[in-house]
Amino acid sequence: MNEAKKVTLPRDVAEAIEESRESFTGGEIVSAAVGWNDYDERSLKLIRKWVQEDPYDARQELIMSALVNGFTIEQSPEEKLREYYEKINRTKYGTYGTARAECVIEGIEKTLSILGIQIEGINTK
Repeated sequence: MNEAKKVTLPRDVAEAIEESRESFTGGEIVSAAVGWNDYDERSLKLIRKWVQEDPYDARQELIMSALVNGFTIEQSPEEKLREYYEKINRTKYGTYGTARAECVIEGIEKTLSILGIQIEGINTK
């Protein structure tokens, strides 16, 4: 028997599902997501909008799977960069070598500075 696998959802959709579960059943959430019921709940509207974007059929499956098997929240680009930055910083005396790691770290910090982007854990405390 196949073990159920959690799906990965965008943060706003995952939060909308969690919020919707306080007032609606899984069936009602799916029904709203595919457009069978037109609930006026903000969280359900957000889920419906996401599901009805392309690829529609695949997103219907994702929502149903998320409700049955659970879900994880997709990392934002900032979170992915922070994780990479921390990995380089932790292993700079190992796999990457000190000089290379320091160059990568400097490149990340300089790029964020040029773009005027602040990311906690990288260039802000």
